[in-house]
Amino acid sequence: MRPVKGPVKKTAEKTVYISMGTVVSNLEMYRNCVEALLETDYQVIVSMGETANVFRDLPANIKVYDSVDQMAVLSIADAFVTHCGMNSASEGLYYKVPLVLVPQTPEQMAVAKRTEELGAGVMLPTSGRSAKEIRTLVPVTVKGNYQKL
Repeated sequence: MRPVKGPVKKTAEKTVYISMGTVVSNLEMYRNCVEALLETDYQVIVSMGETANVFRDLPANIKVYDSVDQMAVLSIADAFVTHCGMNSASEGLYYKVPLVLVPQTPEQMAVAKRTEELGAGVMLPTSGRSAKEIRTLVPVTVKGNYQKL
């Protein structure tokens, strides 16, 4: 595992980290995640590449970045909404962060299925990636609520 370069400050009781990786850009998924978590008490950290500037006037609990030190964020995270790339899934598991699994490719689907089989995360169905579905699934996945890890 890569070392943490510098600490990330935890600003809420629960922190949700969202990253869909660098291979497939899924702006709609990011928008749905932000919409789902707008009116929560969570600290929400979103890493979404060069399209981060599409969000304006977000509440203080949601911060969107081009990139972050993923290891530092995972070290404080209570849930990780992830595309299930091998590196991201492995890093989330290393920090025992429950994963909300949102695979984008066949390889990521295989990682997601195995992660769910092991009880380390919950799959967001491909037919239900709306803000409502995300808003329902994230609270049951965060540390303290999700008991399988």
